[in-house]
Amino acid sequence: MQNNKKQQLIENTIYATLWLLVLLVVVFLSQKNDRVDWVKVSHDTIALLPFFLVFMANNILLTPKLLFEKKYLWYFIATTVLIIFVSHPKVSMLLQDLLSVQLGDMNSGLPYPRRGLTLPGGPPQGLNLEQLRPGMEPQARGHFIRYMNNMLISILVIGFNLAIKQTARLMREERMRNLLNEQKLQAELSFLRHQISPHFLMNTLNNIHALVEIEPQMAQSSIVRLSHMLRYLLYEKEDKKTTLAKEIEFIKSYSTLMQMRYTDDLDIRLNFPKEIPDVSIPPFIFITILENAFKHGAAVNKKCFIHLSIEIQGRYLVCICSNCKQTKTKTTILDHGIGLENTRKRLDLYYDKDYIWDIAEAHDKYTSTLKLPIYDH
Repeated sequence: MQNNKKQQLIENTIYATLWLLVLLVVVFLSQKNDRVDWVKVSHDTIALLPFFLVFMANNILLTPKLLFEKKYLWYFIATTVLIIFVSHPKVSMLLQDLLSVQLGDMNSGLPYPRRGLTLPGGPPQGLNLEQLRPGMEPQARGHFIRYMNNMLISILVIGFNLAIKQTARLMREERMRNLLNEQKLQAELSFLRHQISPHFLMNTLNNIHALVEIEPQMAQSSIVRLSHMLRYLLYEKEDKKTTLAKEIEFIKSYSTLMQMRYTDDLDIRLNFPKEIPDVSIPPFIFITILENAFKHGAAVNKKCFIHLSIEIQGRYLVCICSNCKQTKTKTTILDHGIGLENTRKRLDLYYDKDYIWDIAEAHDKYTSTLKLPIYDH
């Protein structure tokens, strides 16, 4: 609402500035011998009033009530009638005569020129041709030319008004689209976060369930770690971004939890910077990749590996995750369910394609390389 009022103020300021420039031009053209003929200025200003009325009618009534309401036929009819009526010489003369009487009284009986703007090289004293021929009606040709001139000026006034008004409207619509896109972005991110949390929780509870009968103490320890992980999920899911340090701590807890299930058969290697940089990232991005590696690369009572490293390479934060390839797996790493699919959607929403994600498949392993741009705070 505040932005709309500000833009409306700017639009009105533009109109006022343009009309002020027109008046300044009238004053400039009324100079004689370095002196301003204020009587002529008054006369020429009155001659502009019909066109100002056209502007006001189009700006306040016709454009917002008809054109912007998509009543194009009615707008065309109303605008045409307005131009034809106001541009008629008798109408403009009548208006000028009425105001001339008032201004004539204010000028202490000075002769007051009438009817029409004075053109350079025209009759002296601002008088037009019909005043030089008293008692005679205007010639038909002169009448027609004046009519056409008034219509042309009216059309130009409406054209400039429409150009400015349409530009202002497009700017308002663009701002509204950006606002709606931002709201849509936040809604989609919120939905994806809520979708990721149950997905992750389901897999983790299945792992704990497998430990209950085999290693009860490990199961208890796993529940404690899970509580810390859920606390991270609870506090971070509403934030737009989290820190790299928090994400790494989450990865460590998750990996320790998974190691309890697979024991020494699973070779888990995590490599992080010794000094974790202060970098903001979307939450649960790296953990989703790691979770997918466990899903497709780990197996009970089978030798396998999962290696994950996070490092800074130039302007990118690089996460490389590789896992062994299970021979019985017929699907590729891309056929994984909602986890990585949602991660890609979130990356598109956060970084707008300004990221690199390569997934490679070899004869014995999968490798996922994700490069996120590091933006300045």
